[in-house]
Amino acid sequence: MPLSRAFFLATVVSVVGCTETTFEPTRQPGALRQTQYDARQYEVRDLGIFAGQPTQAMDIDKHGSVYGRYGTGSAMRSYRWTERSGFDDLGGIGGTPFMFLSVNDHGLLNGSIFTATGQRAAAWLPHRGFVLLDPEFPGNTLGNNDRGEVAGTRFEPAGVSRAFVWSEKEGLLLVPVSVDGGVVTRSTAADVDDVGIVAGTVTFTSAGVSRTRAFVWDETNGTTLLPTVGPANFGVTYISEEGLVLGASEMRGPRPGDIRRTPVASNPGTIPVHAWKWSAAGGLVDLGTLGGNHSVAWNADRAGNVYGWASDAGGVQRAVKWPAAGGVIDLGGLGGNTLTGGLNKHGVVAGWSTPTGGVTHAVIFTPRKK
Repeated sequence: MPLSRAFFLATVVSVVGCTETTFEPTRQPGALRQTQYDARQYEVRDLGIFAGQPTQAMDIDKHGSVYGRYGTGSAMRSYRWTERSGFDDLGGIGGTPFMFLSVNDHGLLNGSIFTATGQRAAAWLPHRGFVLLDPEFPGNTLGNNDRGEVAGTRFEPAGVSRAFVWSEKEGLLLVPVSVDGGVVTRSTAADVDDVGIVAGTVTFTSAGVSRTRAFVWDETNGTTLLPTVGPANFGVTYISEEGLVLGASEMRGPRPGDIRRTPVASNPGTIPVHAWKWSAAGGLVDLGTLGGNHSVAWNADRAGNVYGWASDAGGVQRAVKWPAAGGVIDLGGLGGNTLTGGLNKHGVVAGWSTPTGGVTHAVIFTPRKK
């Protein structure tokens, strides 16, 4: 059910071609053939550091190529790692590094570029290199699908944000998020699945009160608001091809002295944050933690298992899998805080882990063979 112009606001933005491509996609025939979504034990592989800098593995494609970031703060850059060549810098646009977020199974990378005019939505296409997705406004991208569509958010003046979906064929199309009886003031798109269902957040005013809710949108049903978890901020991270939506929510409001960050951040602050999943059939489920205050859900496989991280009673972050049947599995790590990024269709998970007293290393979690 492809996205259609008839269901979007009449804003179509052409692609701006850019250069400075420093890498090419590779194929690794025969790699990672197994598909083991029911695994309960994983082997942790340490990919190490790059150019003497900490590394984070944020996604992995079906060929086993790992993508992520290295460095710290404003000096952070993005890389690709393969079994054959190790780490390679992804480059960027005009001397500014591309900040990678996710990859699809056809080699499309999406992320952002930080320019003098702010953060800009960007992507890398196998046949043409880097492109800016919106030449008019700042913005970012988060998810993508295997049809080549990228979900993101445009930042307009006066604090207005608008959810969009971009494709090379259609350009940038604003998602017409609407709420019955409410006036929409802001919207964001976190992800889009292979049939064009968009998941994100919407802020609207109803009866004089401003509210923010998670939503899913499609051409047939329009906007569907999801139920809430917790009384405060939340974030949406992912929608699966089976309609499973993931995110994380603050479990209480702020108190004096709290450190408050985005709920889906790698360090949400002092307000407890819980991962959740939602589907039309299963409703909303609080996934809980490992005895600590925080958890965030990032991805799901075709069997409905959810992957993310959760803190234990000592406050250590653990990479985890929440099986569809219930419970939680610790994926392992290098001894310190460990988080997950993406996973591929073979059940291999990308992430990062910090050895005790050390710097962060990119890691991959591979299901152990039965």
